[in-house]
Amino acid sequence: MDGVANVSTCELLLVEDDPNLRSTMALVLQKAGFGVETAVSLTTARQHLQTKQFDLLLLDLDLSGECGLPLLAEVRTFHNNVQTVIFSAQNSPPLQKKALRNGARAYLVKPVDPTEIILFIRSLICAPTA
Repeated sequence: MDGVANVSTCELLLVEDDPNLRSTMALVLQKAGFGVETAVSLTTARQHLQTKQFDLLLLDLDLSGECGLPLLAEVRTFHNNVQTVIFSAQNSPPLQKKALRNGARAYLVKPVDPTEIILFIRSLICAPTA
């Protein structure tokens, strides 16, 4: 993403294995004006990333036994225009540091208030990026 994104044209990929949280977050983000695709696994997320351009990736780290960190590294290498936000129940400072060192823009610990996540995403995508 170059410069400043328009919220109404911002495309998000939400990678979350919990069906209730995934559908709720997708609905909240869509109502806020974002385009949202969802993925339940790393395999599905990779397929989405190969077929569509996204501005932001919301990535859970624990996907039914799969660790999301390898996808974070892949995004950094192959899709470096996609900003990544970790969205995880794991409140581990070492894991947070590792994710941030590997390219995540932020590490949000679940549960996250829907209004706060919308404001946070808007601040990320509406701010000029380096």
